[in-house]
Amino acid sequence: MFAHVVGELGSVGLVGGKVGNRVYALPSDQSERLLRVLAGLAAAEENPARQEFLESFPFAIGMGEEQES
Repeated sequence: MFAHVVGELGSVGLVGGKVGNRVYALPSDQSERLLRVLAGLAAAEENPARQEFLESFPFAIGMGEEQES
């Protein structure tokens, strides 16, 4: 699983540096792809702690949209 995450993050240019600095430099199509990849990984994850991490990661790096309650 970790190798898959690294591979996907590498494909959008996020491996090899600080994530926060690179996220803001992504073109919109790549940032949208990153969000789709993270959502797909979270949906497929069986470990609740890892699933929660993957679901919260976009918000932690400032990419997630606030959800209305």
